[in-house]
Amino acid sequence: MHRAFNRYGLSSLTIESFGRVYINRTGRIVIRNVGLIDNGPDVFHHGLVRVNRDEMWGYADPSGRIVVPVKYSCAINSEGIGPLVCVDCRTEQEGEYQACPYGHWLHTDSFGHLTPSHAP
Repeated sequence: MHRAFNRYGLSSLTIESFGRVYINRTGRIVIRNVGLIDNGPDVFHHGLVRVNRDEMWGYADPSGRIVVPVKYSCAINSEGIGPLVCVDCRTEQEGEYQACPYGHWLHTDSFGHLTPSHAP
């Protein structure tokens, strides 16, 4: 079986009994608890990928290191701004997607530094 690997040498997959992960070329799981987007594992944005546990969100880098702790109520990938996390957001269902209204948004860079954001 041929897998597609991204520029970080990782490939995403869903393991039915385990969840969404990224593996390296040797098959070792590098990132666990990868967020879901469009019925599959999330993709990297600005060098980070969303991860979630127990309905809380954070970001991991390609090495699997959690650079933004998994403690935020929402996380999104904004094409123009980059990765965002929200403090005190409420998750609401909007059709097949979830929205995160209210709360305070913070932008993160690939090192996990957080700064206030006016988005989304």
